[in-house]
Amino acid sequence: MARTAALGALTLVLTSCASLGGGSAGGGEPSGDGLPGGGGDGSSADHAPGGPDDVLVRVSHQGGFVPLGWDFSTVADVTVYADGLAVVPGPTTLEYPGRLLPNLQTYRLSDEAVRAIVAAADDAGLLGAAPEYGMPAITDVGSTLVTVGVDGTSHAHDAYALEVARGTDGDVAGLTEEHLAAREALAGFVDAVRAALESAEEAGPYAPDAYAVMARPADPAAEVDPAPAEIPWPLAVPLAGADCVVVEGDDAAALGPVLAGARQGDRFVQDGVAHDVWVRVLLPGDAGCTGTGSAPAGG
Repeated sequence: MARTAALGALTLVLTSCASLGGGSAGGGEPSGDGLPGGGGDGSSADHAPGGPDDVLVRVSHQGGFVPLGWDFSTVADVTVYADGLAVVPGPTTLEYPGRLLPNLQTYRLSDEAVRAIVAAADDAGLLGAAPEYGMPAITDVGSTLVTVGVDGTSHAHDAYALEVARGTDGDVAGLTEEHLAAREALAGFVDAVRAALESAEEAGPYAPDAYAVMARPADPAAEVDPAPAEIPWPLAVPLAGADCVVVEGDDAAALGPVLAGARQGDRFVQDGVAHDVWVRVLLPGDAGCTGTGSAPAGG
């Protein structure tokens, strides 16, 4: 029941990365349930979803009216790898402040479901050049980014305020009939992926083995309620000036338990200086950091 509620609340977006070499999940045999969707002009056999280390689909929400660090630290709503492993944020508690790290859960899709996802992407016209999705006259909503990886190519589809105009027959400011049709095809594909996850087999929590960290010196005069805990930074990796640093290997193994016990807003202290810190769990294939202050990039 909790998984159904969590998946139903997923924000729609997909991005592409690779490699299952990082992180770990519990076992679980693939289920036999498939995915609604046809084969378009061909069939799922017409396109190869890639090797077992490749991301087939990733769904993320980006931008909008969000606080500092939200885009940086937020993990994609759905990541499906070509071998059927899926990683999604699980349920969260009503505790405030919440846990610093997301509750990431894994599921297994059957080979049939993976092939059906590819066929559904083909049906929706997502395996070629992205159409124009238009820009509706609405502000502070954010974008849905959909990336599907097949045949060794990543196809990215970025639609601002994707859900706003769904199911409308009349005029929508800023959108043409072609825009509306393209948006409905994109959103319908994401619905199909979500339906596949509903019938997937649970495979246990995702165990991170790499993190991206962004830090800023905390303002000692800032009033925060509740008062944040101050946690000693356990690594030699410097926080000062850390627009984005990647923590992996033995450092990640040492940092993981500390992060797991921390809450949002807690500060990390290094060399006597308290820092506001944002952390992103790096999923397999995430490249790490690109540019100053940027979110981790997919590989």
